[in-house]
Amino acid sequence: QVLGEGLRPYEREVDLSRLHGEYPQRQHIVQYRERDLDFVHRLLEEQGIRYVFEQGENAERLVLLDDVESHVPLVSLGSEDGFLPMTLAEGEADQREDLLSFVRESRIKPTVARGASYDWRSPGVEAFESAGDDDDGPELEDYDFDPPSAGLGVDEVERAVRLRGKQLRQDVQLFKGASTATQLHPGASFELGDHPQGELNGRYLVVKVTHQGDLSQAAGQAYQNRFQAVPLGKGWVPPRNHSKPVIPGVQTATVTGDDEICTDESGRIQVQFHWDRKRSTTCYVPMVQPWAGAGWGTQFLPRVGMEVVVSFIDGNPDRPVVVGSLYNGANQPPFPLPGEKTRSGIRSNSVPGGGGWNELMFEDTAGAEEIHLRAQRNFNQETLNDHIAHVGQHQHTVVDGEQHNTVQGPQYETVRGEQVLRVQQDRQVFVMGSCVEEVEK
Repeated sequence: QVLGEGLRPYEREVDLSRLHGEYPQRQHIVQYRERDLDFVHRLLEEQGIRYVFEQGENAERLVLLDDVESHVPLVSLGSEDGFLPMTLAEGEADQREDLLSFVRESRIKPTVARGASYDWRSPGVEAFESAGDDDDGPELEDYDFDPPSAGLGVDEVERAVRLRGKQLRQDVQLFKGASTATQLHPGASFELGDHPQGELNGRYLVVKVTHQGDLSQAAGQAYQNRFQAVPLGKGWVPPRNHSKPVIPGVQTATVTGDDEICTDESGRIQVQFHWDRKRSTTCYVPMVQPWAGAGWGTQFLPRVGMEVVVSFIDGNPDRPVVVGSLYNGANQPPFPLPGEKTRSGIRSNSVPGGGGWNELMFEDTAGAEEIHLRAQRNFNQETLNDHIAHVGQHQHTVVDGEQHNTVQGPQYETVRGEQVLRVQQDRQVFVMGSCVEEVEK
């Protein structure tokens, strides 16, 4: 799906019929400051998928391959079965398509690939290991904490580690050669049967070709290529030659969604980056909170239309995290600035539609310090043990409706000064037991 979208402007036909593996659907893939070709190469390398071009009737076709048996037998001059004769002297191959040289190179590579990743859905670091196919050479380790598939499930991270091990080990023995076979191309297979070193005879898969031609008649051999190959039975996956772009800093985006507050069960939100020409919405992005415990912590969710600041874990464009929000021309602070710059606090907005708010405000002007607490509707206070309030000067309580006070135990009230009780209508006092009233003057 992603490759088809990336190749559509080039009217490129993509053949998926030779893909046999199962590949997870990514929720979020970003092409950031990356050429289309590099983007396609990177995605294929992350999944271990190689490709070849096949000529169709009207245009060439891009064929994706992912298993050992997926290859294209080489059809060469005088060699319908893919067999290429071996020629030791270059001059003997002027009129034929032959192999001119073929040698084996051995390399020291890591014998074990180990990886670990963190999945926020199941907290805890998971570690995986992928051993090489042989035990040649000393044990060398390649360790990567965050494989390319980080953020996916455990199974996919384990698969990424296995793929990494194969990419590291597949060219431990690499075969290099030169030929005059014009149809030699990556993804093609051929058979070598008359090499002076008999152990090199066999079937090979071409993985790289460099072509060289000269139209000058005095140049002798007009065409020649140099290539790299691996034994056909071992298969080949594209090496990691294209790294994912890194976003070194933070970016801003706008919160989007179908409701004024749009979130999932984990408190993640959706955003739209300003540079996204398609104006598409991302998947759900995690939001930084000052505290995040198991059923406790802080909870402030940016709302649709807010501008937020987005960072990226390890600079990975596919792993955004919202770290804060910004005021802008459309969204101004709750306390007008600079006139009320001594005020700080929190003001919410009623949903849906707005118009009401809850507020906690701190006024820090010297001599006029104040804490203002406002509830748009109900205010509930619960104290599970003692509640002590000390007012240094005056206290005024205004209740526009009824007031009900219930004391489950004894009540003691001491007035050290004058007490005035003014009842503007009827007053009733019910005493279920004794009533003692003493006046001293």
